[in-house]
Amino acid sequence: MVLALTLPVALTGPGAVGVAASPTPRADSDRTRSATPFAFATAGFGTRVTGGEAPAGSGPTAYQRIGCTNKAGTTKRISEADVDLPGLGTVSGLTTTLRTSQRRGVVAASTTQRVASVVLSDSPLGSLSIEGIRARARAFHDGRGFRAVSTTSVGRLVFAPAVGDPQEQELPSPGETLRIPGVARISLGATERTERRGRARASATSLVVELIPTDTRVVIGYARARMDTGVRDALFHGSSSGVRAVALDGLVTKGRTPLSIMPCQGTGGERQGKSLATVDLAPGVEVGAVSSRQRTTQTRRAIRGWERGSVASLDLGDGALVVDGVVGKANLVKRQGKRLRFNARGTT
Repeated sequence: MVLALTLPVALTGPGAVGVAASPTPRADSDRTRSATPFAFATAGFGTRVTGGEAPAGSGPTAYQRIGCTNKAGTTKRISEADVDLPGLGTVSGLTTTLRTSQRRGVVAASTTQRVASVVLSDSPLGSLSIEGIRARARAFHDGRGFRAVSTTSVGRLVFAPAVGDPQEQELPSPGETLRIPGVARISLGATERTERRGRARASATSLVVELIPTDTRVVIGYARARMDTGVRDALFHGSSSGVRAVALDGLVTKGRTPLSIMPCQGTGGERQGKSLATVDLAPGVEVGAVSSRQRTTQTRRAIRGWERGSVASLDLGDGALVVDGVVGKANLVKRQGKRLRFNARGTT
């Protein structure tokens, strides 16, 4: 087995792994969009196929996101007329709309996802048609506190057997499962909401269809919205991890572990992160005390931030080769009136 191993990951660069900061524009610097003290993040998609015989390249359809912004007045929309799901069926009329807004004292982030119809025709027993699918997630602050709302709706389900007339199926209640023997299991309307001091999160999934003949799972109509407070003078982007490994023969893979993602608004001076005692990558390859850490601070004089990944020990071949104390660190500093600076001090 040949193993490609990457130890602590904390790299700098625009849009890459690492940390970046950008000054927050004033509210009057853009006539159509205004800066707020809130961090927005939204996302949505029409369909996502996993498992079974789903091709490796079958990613989400009508996918759109707003990754990190503090500006109200942003709108993103993506539409797809018809999409063929390889080995499954056809999806028509997909639209994902994302918005951040500020109106009459209410600041909000929202995602609305619509699918006109989905025809799943993989089974020789017949085809399943699902029409009028909608998911909506909204996180907002109304001047008194954070609120979250998530809703789903489905027009109708129609099963067309190979022989006989189409049959309209009764929609399952949220949390219940509709079973069409030999064809599919259908779950409706999974929603989640979180309202806390300093944040609101909402998500909605219109339908989850499990196709029995192929053991394939299809998520239809997904929407997510999030708002956090704490944006002062900068927006942050970055992440860190202790280890990443990929077996070149394809037998073993290990994603970035443990992964810490920098909050859009930073950490407010707190040191945050994750730790694992050990990570077994492959027979005879063990990594000990793996961690990722991050921190940002903001004062009138300077904005600072760092990402740090570390590994206490790497043991290859049951002691044949041991590497201790590996640290990767990316730092930034933006002093008032000066350029943004990056360095890797602390990397050892």
